[in-house]
Amino acid sequence: MNNKQPVQYLDKAYRHSSIGASISIDPDTISNLDIIVENRERCKAVLAVIVTLMLKKIISPNQDIRKHQAGMQDGFSARGLDSSTVTPFLKDKDFPYMVSGAGALTRSLEQAVPYDKDYAGHIKPQCVKDAFLFLADAMQIKNINPNDTLIYLFTKLIEYRDLDKNIKLNRPINMSIRDIVSKINEHFEKCGGEGSKLPVLAIYAVYKQLVVELHRYKNCVLCDLQEHNTADSRSGFLGDVQVNRPDQQPFEIVEIKHNIKLSPDLVDNCYDKFKSAPVKTYYLLSTNETLKDAEEISERILNIQKNHGCQMIVNGIQTSLKYYLRLLENPHDFLHQYVDLIEDRGTYNVKMQWQDLWK
Repeated sequence: MNNKQPVQYLDKAYRHSSIGASISIDPDTISNLDIIVENRERCKAVLAVIVTLMLKKIISPNQDIRKHQAGMQDGFSARGLDSSTVTPFLKDKDFPYMVSGAGALTRSLEQAVPYDKDYAGHIKPQCVKDAFLFLADAMQIKNINPNDTLIYLFTKLIEYRDLDKNIKLNRPINMSIRDIVSKINEHFEKCGGEGSKLPVLAIYAVYKQLVVELHRYKNCVLCDLQEHNTADSRSGFLGDVQVNRPDQQPFEIVEIKHNIKLSPDLVDNCYDKFKSAPVKTYYLLSTNETLKDAEEISERILNIQKNHGCQMIVNGIQTSLKYYLRLLENPHDFLHQYVDLIEDRGTYNVKMQWQDLWK
């Protein structure tokens, strides 16, 4: 009888990856595994689920791993195995992982049909969907070795993780405020979908300086930066960046949008978050500096100030950054704070795009 716990199989594969154990994999399988690894940051759910399928096939060779839900005939709970074992393991090894706890929970992967060639879940990009379904099929139909595929996958993840940690990012000096903001915005744009979290990092970086330098924030505390995809309702925050009074009551909030027009509806949504809290100032900022129905926005802002007392400011990210940086003694302190956050939280692609800006 095999009494091994599921995580022990992952640990064993990881150890073999670390020492370069010999494996045998065909070129087609390697190319599809490489696609999964190359898209590891943007497709964390797919990474978690493919590891889950490999693990299940190792533990239960006779299981049809394409039947990923217990409700399917002869199926199993990929969600349960992922949330209890795989995602905690990925997190522990500093690999990309799902903050929500399970890749199988995502809409694109939770459909109650097998992961076969007809699976209609909207996994994007298409190359990742094709690679994922190829690997699920290959392990089930072509009998490729799930342990060897797992060792190869972990080997590549280790390579990227270690390379990522050793990158020293450029920290330019002697730039004007205009050029700093221009470069930051260019970085947002170059990073594509991954750029959606960068405006939050930029605003958080400038607040790290503001709360130190400005009397307005005396004795106030800048709250820790939350995970980008953590809902405000779960974190207890009223926005993406939050400054609290000494008694932990919210003082100033910044809600940040990426490529979204600022509209009256967004103003209303923000007000619903903070109307019961003693917030002094609330910023609603976007990388899209276009205002939709500017007069209506102004009217709603005035009503909020009249009914609540909070001063609400709706603006673009670039315009706001220029204003913030003029308040700092040394704007380059902000730039270095931003680079620190990229080094700590940015993906390999985000870091490489930053480096490319200075070539």
